[in-house]
Parts: sequence; C-alpha cells; structure tokens
Amino acid sequence: MIWQPFNYSGFASLKDLQSELWLRLFKELEDFQMEFSRCVDSYRSPEYIWPRDPLHTWSRVWEYPYVLYHLRKYQQAMKHKNEVILDLGSGVTFFPFFLAREGFKVIATDIDPVCEKDFKKAIEVMNMSYDQIDFLLGKEDYIPLEDNSIPCVYSISVIEHVKNIPQIIKEIHRVLIPDGLFIVTFDVSLNRRCELSPEKFEILLSSLNQCFELVVPLKLVHPLDMLCSNKGPYPLYSQKTVVQKVLHSIKGIAKKIFGFQNVHLACAGYVGKKIFL
Repeated sequence: MIWQPFNYSGFASLKDLQSELWLRLFKELEDFQMEFSRCVDSYRSPEYIWPRDPLHTWSRVWEYPYVLYHLRKYQQAMKHKNEVILDLGSGVTFFPFFLAREGFKVIATDIDPVCEKDFKKAIEVMNMSYDQIDFLLGKEDYIPLEDNSIPCVYSISVIEHVKNIPQIIKEIHRVLIPDGLFIVTFDVSLNRRCELSPEKFEILLSSLNQCFELVVPLKLVHPLDMLCSNKGPYPLYSQKTVVQKVLHSIKGIAKKIFGFQNVHLACAGYVGKKIFL
C-alpha cells in the first residue's frame, strides 16, 4: 500500500509533517491565521485566555492540517460546497473562519460565554455573514441541535477535557445525520499527568467504536516517528542553553525526589461514520 499522509486514524506521525501535502496545507492555514490575527484586538476580550497563535503549537501543527485534509475529502465526496459542519469546542480561533472562507457553512459551539461574545464580534470584523458562520452556546454534555441534523462534526483537542466522554460521543452521534462524518483529534497523556491517560484513551476509543465505523484505517503504533509534546517542530518545552540544561537537570532531580513530572503527551486523530444503534 502506498503511504499517504493523514489518511489514517491513530497517533500523529512526524512523517506527515515532512510531506508536501502538509507543507501546502500548513502554508494555507498559516497565511489565513496571520490575516485573522491582524485584527485580534478588535474581537478578543481580556478574559479570553487561549493562545493567540494556536497553529504554531506542538499538536495543532498536525491537528489542523489533519482535520482540513479529511474535510476536503468529505467535501469532494459530496460533490458540492456549502455543506454544514459543526465545530465542537471551537474557542475563538482562525480555523472555523478559514473553513467558512472555503465554502463550508460552519456552526461553532462552545460552553464558554466569553467565546460566544468574541466569536460574534469576529464574524463582524472578518466581514462574514451568519449564512457562512454562526455560534451556539452549548453545555459540556449537550449540543444545542436537533437529532439527525448535521452532516459533519469535527472537534480539535476538546474531547480529552470532557468529564463524561461516553455521553458527549453519544451526543455527537445523536446530532449527526445517518452516515454523518465525525473527525476528532485529541491528546493522550503518556505519563498520566493530564486528563486523557492511556486507560481513558481506551474508554474513548471504545465509545467511538460503539457509535462510528472507521472511514480510514486504524494505526495506533508509531515506534520511531510519533509526534509528541517534546518532539516536533514546536515542542512544548523549548530548546535550552547549557546553563538552562544544568538548571533543568537540577530541577529534574528535585522533581523525582518530590514526585513531580513534566507533561508528556502524544496526539491522535479518528475519522468515523455514524452507524445505526
């Protein structure tokens, strides 16, 4: 089988980030994020705490291109634009606005009232209409949409922070139309320092498999080239000088003594089609 970047479910690969496809997708996203960021002070509230540059982070460098790749495949399969898609846990980032510019009808939803206020300001600042992009304030375990109403849902680094993962998976299944598509990316805590431990990852995978049929092959092992928080173009912990390395070693010894550890994360994606329950 010929290798194709992003064409799988499973852990993110550094090899994907060396492909011509990634370079092209990333450049498109980077250019649009720059445009979106120029006017950030016109729509961003002081209390909105999320990064201003989400694209250049250890996991999003892979997650955004991964989701965009599968959305474009979906768009081509549908053979027309203006397809309605739901961004679950959208925050206020450039990505749903990029997709609206692509021709999708985007409905964004988040549980943060600050997001609702800032998102609607951003729609005006970006000179977009509510026919292109809109926002709905939701709850952690409830999506404010009717049953069988949305053809496609995507979610980027949100599912791992949800308390009741099986319930939100059922909610996504509920709002999707028959054979509707779900694209999701998430972080897995390899040393159990964050929400989605390997054990909870198994619960997530089991919940997904109960509600969805895989659209692309499942590939869970990247023995040498797995993208991690300490390995990739934008590592979570930056490169250190010699002095910083010495201080880091001293801190490392102290952390071992007192039982503290750095966060160690991997990133994964899943693409599934709704099945009848």
